[in-house]
Formats: sequence, structure tokens, C-alpha cells
Amino acid sequence: MAQTTTAISACDASIWLDDEAGALTDISGSSSVLNFEFVQDTAIVPTFQGDWKIRTACGRDATVTLTAVYTTANSEAVDLIKDWFFNYRGTKRTLTFYLPDKNVGSDKYSGEFLMTGFSSTISGGTPDPVTVEMGLESSGAVTWTTAAT
Repeated sequence: MAQTTTAISACDASIWLDDEAGALTDISGSSSVLNFEFVQDTAIVPTFQGDWKIRTACGRDATVTLTAVYTTANSEAVDLIKDWFFNYRGTKRTLTFYLPDKNVGSDKYSGEFLMTGFSSTISGGTPDPVTVEMGLESSGAVTWTTAAT
């Protein structure tokens, strides 16, 4: 097999999160890391015959960790995170992200998520920007489609 020429970069990834009014807000410019994990529940079906295991699958789940740059502006990532945690406890919000970018043909992932919390480590004496890490767990289906617009 020849070496791929179609590898993508995350430089133009597009990340959108609902605000308190339910409007998707582009937080790409104030986010620096998005870690997503999709898992499927599996089980082993034991049998008396055969030496190969049989597996079944049932439920699926998604978790996301988003790292955002702490800014002082309204409607940027950390502002939405703080507002969600302190004022809208237990409320689901839509998270949508596009890879490699938001152009037609890109992968689009979207679903409703609950926030599990957020954290930050602040170090004195360093010029590094302060970041905040937020955990999310899916609540219902997460879709994967091709961006059409």
C-alpha cells in the first residue's frame, strides 16, 4: 500500500457549543484540545463448545474532554462553561464538531451532552495561558454525518 496523501490536520477543526439560549456558538478560537472517545458495550457469551469466544454488542456511549483557553470575553468557551456549570446544572447542551474543518464533505459529529465538571491548574511565574478542561458525557445518540453546508 502506498503512503497516504490524505492525512488531515486539526488546525481548522470547528467546535460549536450551545449557549444558554440554545444557539450553537463557535468556540473554536478559544479552544485548544478536543478529546473524544466512542465506546461500545460488549459481552462474552460463554459456551461449552469451541475455543473461540463469542461476543455480543449492545449500548454505545461517547465522552468528550474539551480544553479551552481562559479568556475574559463573553460567549467564548470558558464563559459558556462557567455559565453552564453554575446556572444550568443538569441541562443538556448540543456539542457539534467538524473534522478537518466546517467545509462541505467534512466529518460532522453532533449530540446532546451533560457536563461532568471542569477543572484548571494555575501556575504562578509562567507566561503560559490558563486553560480549563471540561468533561462531557453523551445523553442520547451522537450522530456522525458528512457536512453538507
